[in-house]
Amino acid sequence: MAAVTASRHNPVLAPFYERLIAAGKPPKVALVAVILAVQVVAIVRIYVDYRLPAELRARDGHVVRPFLFFYGPTYRALDAGLDWLRPRARPDDVVAASMPQWAYLRTGLKTVMPPFVIDPVDAQALLDSVPVRFVVVDGTDVNFTRKYTLPVLEGSPDRWMLVYSDPSGNLEIYERSPEPAVPDSAPSPARGVDRRSRAAPERHP
Repeated sequence: MAAVTASRHNPVLAPFYERLIAAGKPPKVALVAVILAVQVVAIVRIYVDYRLPAELRARDGHVVRPFLFFYGPTYRALDAGLDWLRPRARPDDVVAASMPQWAYLRTGLKTVMPPFVIDPVDAQALLDSVPVRFVVVDGTDVNFTRKYTLPVLEGSPDRWMLVYSDPSGNLEIYERSPEPAVPDSAPSPARGVDRRSRAAPERHP
């Protein structure tokens, strides 16, 4: 339908279509030529408008500067967060992220997808079964962590603490709170009192 509309109304493609017809081309052949022209224009437009520069830090520390398609602010925030996470995580830590393959390539850490369940009890149980230490909540188009996992993280401040937040609001990283070490002879703390100190999440420009 787009090619038919373009062959009749587009100021560039309509004359192109008419020239093909005038040259004796069958209408179907002329229409296929318009379809190919539309695809070429779309590909060129994507290449020009959405092929964006990136700056990525490899695991060995050197910086690479490739061009990536659709590499907008949300993906830049994701990579900045993964760069922050890599030196702070232990080699055996497990990360949950919406794009586990990208998180693994960028950090070298074992990475799984977050739970796809609405019930917070089930979601927490799945996170515990791995166990996941860090949860990356990004703002990319493929992100579903905000729908399924973020309510669990925000609703369990005794289990999860926000340790990294991008100023743009496109990324947060949560870390599992360490279990407090209580000696057997020590009296149990008063109920309802959290005695662990919590640092404010790091924010980076």
